[in-house]
Formats: sequence, C-alpha cells, structure tokens
Amino acid sequence: MIQLTLKDGSIRELEAPTAAAEVIKGIGMGLYKAACCVKLDGEVCDLRTVIDHDCTFEVMTFDSEEGKKTFWHTASHVLAQGGKAGNRSGDRHRFLL
Repeated sequence: MIQLTLKDGSIRELEAPTAAAEVIKGIGMGLYKAACCVKLDGEVCDLRTVIDHDCTFEVMTFDSEEGKKTFWHTASHVLAQGGKAGNRSGDRHRFLL
C-alpha cells in the first residue's frame, strides 16, 4: 500500500501507483476542477505525475503561489501554440486575441 499524508494530517492509501489527478478526483470533483498542480514531499509536480511511493500530498489551486505559477506557465504554452497555429498560413501579423 502507498500512503499519502494529506495537508490536514490524514492518511489516504493507494493500492497501486496512481496519477495525482486520480487521487484528487477521489477526494472531490470540486477540488479536482480547481487543482493546478500538487506538491509531493514539498516538490511541485504535474497532475499527471504517478505517485508510486509514500509521501506528503498537497493539492495546489490558483489560491496558492505555486498554483498561480503553474497556471500562468501552462497558459504561456497554450498561447505559444496558438501563435504557431496562426502562423502556418504564412500570415505572420494577423492574430486574433
């Protein structure tokens, strides 16, 4: 069994390695929808990170500094991809924002 120690001190057990997003869904869909990233043993990780060992587990939302940084970092990649897609036609200066 994999044991996760949550922020409130409670323990959540996993039977097998599980993605952080799936753990959060098990806690609650509202938290899942608000989640930007997680902290595993104090290290910021992606929601796709597979948890395969005992650790501390904290969900970061936009209300936290780490959540904001993750959100803005992801948004910058989305905007960059939009810029690349808009440039495929060769029209370099016509972007709709």
